[in-house]
Amino acid sequence: MVDQAADQAEPTGLDYPFTPKTVTHLRAGHFWGIELVGNTGWACGRVLGANFDLRHGKRVTMVASVMDWHGDTRPDTEAVKAMPDLLVTERTKPYPRCLTAHVGAISAYGGSIDGWSPLPKLDLPEMHIDSSTRIYRGGQYVRDAKDGEPEIPSMSAINLAGLDAWANQTFSGLPPEDVQQLLVQRYERLHADGIVD
Repeated sequence: MVDQAADQAEPTGLDYPFTPKTVTHLRAGHFWGIELVGNTGWACGRVLGANFDLRHGKRVTMVASVMDWHGDTRPDTEAVKAMPDLLVTERTKPYPRCLTAHVGAISAYGGSIDGWSPLPKLDLPEMHIDSSTRIYRGGQYVRDAKDGEPEIPSMSAINLAGLDAWANQTFSGLPPEDVQQLLVQRYERLHADGIVD
C-alpha cells in the first residue's frame, strides 16, 4: 500500500531543477514551468500525486494539472505560494481538471521539476485511477470502493504533449492551430539539440 502521508510531505534531499524519469522522487506539490509558445509567458504544472499502487505503469504514472495562472517569468516557489488556489477547469464541466499522465509529460518540451510547495485544498471529484478499487480525489487516496456502490468514473489520461498543449491553448491567446504548429516546432528543435528524446 502507498504511504499517502509520505506522498504529501515536503521532499528532502533533492536538488532543483531535476528531470524525473520515474515517479520515485515526485511528491504532491512539485511544480514545473510550462513555457508558452510565441513568447507569451509561462504557465505552471503541478503534481497532484504519484507513487500509486497500480497494476500497470506505477513507476511512471502521476496525477497532474495546470494551475489557473500565467506570468512573464518561470514560476518559482514564491510565485507558486502566491498563486490562486485554483486549477484550470474544463470548460464543459464544473470542476477542476486533473489527469493521469506519464512522468515524461514534464520533460516532453524541455520542462523539469523546479521546486515544491504545499498543495492548496482542492475541491475535486472522487475518481478511480487505472480502474482500480481505490478511490482518489486528484492524486490523494480517499478510500477503497464499497461493494454495490454506484460506479465511480476513472480519471482521464493524457499523452506526453497534453499538459503543454492544454496550458498553451488556455493561456497563450493564440489560435489552436498556431499552438499546435509552434509546439511541434519546439519539440523538433529540442530533439535536434538533444534536449529531449
